[in-house]
Amino acid sequence: MRIADNATNFCIMVKYLEEGLAGIATISL
Repeated sequence: MRIADNATNFCIMVKYLEEGLAGIATISL
């Protein structure tokens, strides 16, 4: 359970990071 939760949280974190980077790139451009 904990391993699955960590994997899910990691995937969610990566998704937010990608969206955040995309947002920063858009603002910069």
